[in-house]
Amino acid sequence: GSVEIAMVVAFPTKEILWGSAPIDWCEENKPETNYYGIQEIHNTWTNIAYIVVALALFVRQTPKLRQIEHPRPRMVAAFLFRFYCVSIFMTGVTSWWFHATLLFVAQKSDEFFENCAILAVFYMSRKPLCLASVYWTMTHCVLLFVGIFTIRELFCEVHLVAMVLCGLTNLRLRITDLKQEVSNKAVIHEIQQHAIRCAGSFAIGGSAWLLDMFACKYVQDLRLHAFAWHVFTALSLHEAGVCAVDVIVCTALRNNDHPKTE
Repeated sequence: GSVEIAMVVAFPTKEILWGSAPIDWCEENKPETNYYGIQEIHNTWTNIAYIVVALALFVRQTPKLRQIEHPRPRMVAAFLFRFYCVSIFMTGVTSWWFHATLLFVAQKSDEFFENCAILAVFYMSRKPLCLASVYWTMTHCVLLFVGIFTIRELFCEVHLVAMVLCGLTNLRLRITDLKQEVSNKAVIHEIQQHAIRCAGSFAIGGSAWLLDMFACKYVQDLRLHAFAWHVFTALSLHEAGVCAVDVIVCTALRNNDHPKTE
């Protein structure tokens, strides 16, 4: 009854926070086989994919935002995009920490930052971009932090999938608007391809996540969480970032020029 609910919906104690995570992935734990005592070797080192994607996005996409003439939309877009890059980078760091240690606090930190990255795409792809976008992003992050650390069952997964669907819907709507505003069909086609690759990569990664979680005994040797979930969701985040930036810049320019990488 109420006692069970309180145990599920409550901020964790220090003992729980720094104790073992309730989830253990399909890869066997072999801390005795390596010098650093890492629990899940492949699930740990493959998080470099997120770090590489975050750095690549920041270096290659940030210059595009300088093409936005009006200072306030440019400032808001730059803030949200940098927040997106930092969230992806921290997803790599905290997921590395989680799979290396299997600590509860590391698991929740990983869940928080991966959800932050997704909600950043959602707010970047909404229009108009204004200071309210920053306010709602930060407010959402605070509520997200509370939810992830206090609601231990399914909150992360439900929120993540919901925000992915909302973010993709936003991008689709923005691309539809651009079709009417930009006559250069090649530009629209390229943006659409980024969106398709984003959705496709997430679908592949998500399928691998489900197989690794619920069909472990059949797929354990494939290391699906490491080589499919981590790699394909990193690719999905990359494509989402490129798509969102191109949509923002094209909308701001209102002409046929393709967003340029300086």
